[in-house]
Amino acid sequence: MGIGKQNPLISVLGARGIFFYACYSIFLYNRISYGNISPYLPPLKDLNRREYFLLVTLLLPIVIFGILPNILLDSLHMSTTALIYEFPPL
Repeated sequence: MGIGKQNPLISVLGARGIFFYACYSIFLYNRISYGNISPYLPPLKDLNRREYFLLVTLLLPIVIFGILPNILLDSLHMSTTALIYEFPPL
């Protein structure tokens, strides 16, 4: 919205790029998921125990910080507030 008020041409070009990227990613996903199997790609195996453990250890903090983001943000509040008040507005 902000760039659309300043320069509509750039806004249209950016929106067109986003639209074409979405179309290509949907096409690519369909091709990978439902298309022909390439002879150059080996078949994928299921997760083993080590990979599953790593996945869970990465997934748990994401879920916890997604539900309770203040755990992380409260520690950053004082330092960012000090930075905001230290610099005068432009």
